[in-house]
Amino acid sequence: MKQLSLKHKIALVELVVLMILGCYFFLPKSFSQAMGKGFDPDQVTAVTVQLEGARGKRGEDHTFTLSPTDPIYTELIDRLESRKYLPLYLNTTVRTTTLDYVTTLTFEQNGADYIFSFCGDRAMDVKGVKTRTVQLKNYEAFQSSLLALLLGQV
Repeated sequence: MKQLSLKHKIALVELVVLMILGCYFFLPKSFSQAMGKGFDPDQVTAVTVQLEGARGKRGEDHTFTLSPTDPIYTELIDRLESRKYLPLYLNTTVRTTTLDYVTTLTFEQNGADYIFSFCGDRAMDVKGVKTRTVQLKNYEAFQSSLLALLLGQV
């Protein structure tokens, strides 16, 4: 077997490092991982749900709080955790609101707030230790089902 030159060994190490970094930044993450370091659904003390009317529902805002003992909380977390979230690195400051409500979920945990928000656009905002934008496949149906679940509590 032929020995690799030092130049080829260095190139191979660089390639492995690039692959590891690519996997870290581009592999899908669970909801808890997407929310950021320190987020644990079992440690959440309350979830504040804000539904801000958009499109034909302007002015119809709703705010309510869910506790971890509410059955709807468990269903919400199960739905959120059932999907894999992909990082979205494009410039996504402009949002297209396709749902009747802009939804913001604020998870309160040990004095820290973790925020997940969506409006029907493929980009969903996550704010915890860092602010990120994530996306997932079939985002329209998923976001619509979450909104319907939450509107059932109004």
